[in-house]
Parts: sequence; structure tokens; C-alpha cells
Amino acid sequence: MALNNMSEALADLNKVIEISKNDKVAIQDRECLNALMICSVKDAEDQSQSHDKALFLKSARTIT
Repeated sequence: MALNNMSEALADLNKVIEISKNDKVAIQDRECLNALMICSVKDAEDQSQSHDKALFLKSARTIT
């Protein structure tokens, strides 16, 4: 459910960026949201697989 909410928020951010291509806040929010989505478990199939450590660390750096 949380991933669905994040997907909806990402779609909204993409619309904002489409309208205002220089909106730095929306662009940064999109980067953080993408990083959060990478760090989260996407679905039941992914729960058995571990995340790629390098991808996880890159996402964590983006968030912080």
C-alpha cells in the first residue's frame, strides 16, 4: 500500500515538473521519492531477494 501511495506521489511530482520544468523543490522531492522507492520492498516477489548494496547506499545518500 505504501508503494502505491509513493507511486501516486511520484506521478503528481512528474506532473508538477512537466508544468514547471525549473521547480527545484519538486525535482529534489522526486529524487528523494525515487530513492525511497528503491530502498523499499516493491512487492511480495521482491521480499525474498536482498537489495543491491551499492544501489541501496546510493539511495541513502540521495535521501540524506
